[in-house]
Amino acid sequence: MDEEPRPGRTPATYEQAVVPFIEGRSFELTPETREVVAEATAAMHRFDERMREHPFAGHVLRVLEAGASSQMEGLQTPAVHLGEALIGRTADPAALAIARNLAAAQVAEQTRGSDATVHALEVHRALMDPSDIAHTPGELRQQLVWIGAGWGGPSTAAFVPPAWTSVPALMDDLAAHTASIRTHDALAKAAVAHAQFETIHPFTDGNGRTGRALIHTVLRSAGQTRHVIVPISVGLRARQQAYIDALTAYRAGDVDPIVTVLAEATAEAIWRAEEVIDAFASLRASWGEHVGTRAHSGVHTLLDALLTRPVLDGRSAKALFETSTGSGTYRHLERLVDAGILTSSKPNGGGVQRWRADGLLDWYDWFQRRTNPSYWRGTRSADPAPPVTVPAWRR
Repeated sequence: MDEEPRPGRTPATYEQAVVPFIEGRSFELTPETREVVAEATAAMHRFDERMREHPFAGHVLRVLEAGASSQMEGLQTPAVHLGEALIGRTADPAALAIARNLAAAQVAEQTRGSDATVHALEVHRALMDPSDIAHTPGELRQQLVWIGAGWGGPSTAAFVPPAWTSVPALMDDLAAHTASIRTHDALAKAAVAHAQFETIHPFTDGNGRTGRALIHTVLRSAGQTRHVIVPISVGLRARQQAYIDALTAYRAGDVDPIVTVLAEATAEAIWRAEEVIDAFASLRASWGEHVGTRAHSGVHTLLDALLTRPVLDGRSAKALFETSTGSGTYRHLERLVDAGILTSSKPNGGGVQRWRADGLLDWYDWFQRRTNPSYWRGTRSADPAPPVTVPAWRR
């Protein structure tokens, strides 16, 4: 196909993908791949059941998922900035984008049914900046897109997805595929669905993050996860090049690599996420012992809330107690400052006061560093895990 001529440029040619339908097709996997899928599926079921012990786990796991999925698109921010974004107190573009990714993960987790097109539109709408009219949030693309080569155009791209006119039919076919997913093969078919979605590339932007979020819709609709999501993007981020290579192999007709990568990513995400959830549970227990107040006091209400909102301002703190007056709320906050659990600060130059749980934020930042593949090629011993107790020097 010829590129559209542009002033001063000689038209170039490119190959646009012709994507086959997948509904009703059988995908033969090697015994090794089936074994990896079986082990990851069993681990996922155990993890999902265990997370019922921790009411805060659902939110934390969505944060881990959103952070890792965003990192894969070059979006990264300190945990404190994301915490500020969740209470509407930052203008950091990366933090706001990750907060929207978190909202998209929640939409994907809560979505039920088999209409993949509708789910994708809902997730994409939650993910994208509503003011960004260039990328039409929640609408299928109606233009040519390409992957790789930057501004070089489709003629130098690594992959040119199918023509936009074929996207609706391909998405309908994908919906039929996801509707057929049953529990015994859900993880493998979710991998195929994800690879097909990324190959269709139905949006002008946000396809990677939307497609990774939709994995959770497929697994939840198939009954594989009932209580929480597994932050699979954490495992994908740790093996990002293998993930990209697997998507390329899928487009060439080889299904095994993407199924294997997704299953391995699931298993790795589980043990990494368990480390964070266990650390947060230990921190919460340490806080309670250190403060030593009645179990149902306002202080403990704040401590529970910090597990899902490690940054608070007066407005968000008062909302926990459904009150418009701040006297009791501020007293609880300052008690936690005195206990060394919270740090109080204002932005440079003044502004709204914030309180942050540095113990939790340190864990998020540490976890984010460990998710980066380059971390494991460095000196890990110089970056030990944060403590899971109130630091002794604050007591």
